[in-house]
Amino acid sequence: CYQNVNITGSFAVTVKGQLKVNVTQPYFNQSFPVGNNVAVKANVTSECNDGRTNASTNITLLSPQAAEEACGTVYNESGGVYNCTWNTALHQGGNWSVKLNASEANFFFNVTTFSNQIWLNNTAPNVSNFTVSPSLGGWSERYNFTAFVNDTQRDFLTIVKTQTTQ
Repeated sequence: CYQNVNITGSFAVTVKGQLKVNVTQPYFNQSFPVGNNVAVKANVTSECNDGRTNASTNITLLSPQAAEEACGTVYNESGGVYNCTWNTALHQGGNWSVKLNASEANFFFNVTTFSNQIWLNNTAPNVSNFTVSPSLGGWSERYNFTAFVNDTQRDFLTIVKTQTTQ
């Protein structure tokens, strides 16, 4: 990547490289339901495109309001590939960005934000085990309605009582 040059004289030279970072997984704007684990992979290379295996690498997620959250432990897979697993349980739906921060001795560091890299899909609540007690009765009786409601995002839910007549 560097050229040989003939120079006469004596002087000290420090040559520093430039780190480059890129998100390889998930792909841009990939959608995941809130509650899933998301594997985030990135590569760190020099300006000569050689994988940097000793870079200190951080992977951070940015919420739709730009609040930062660590992805978790970042693992060095080898060959300049780094990964972490992000648990999206109880997270807000919407566009999330990925911020990569890499540094290594004798290189200029790199901090790059990949905007809207992940779309967290805020899923609808799941309603199950719906029961009514008593199952039969007349107009003047009291009824107890029961349902199990699971909302992965723990959104505020509104339950509305409606009355119908035939």
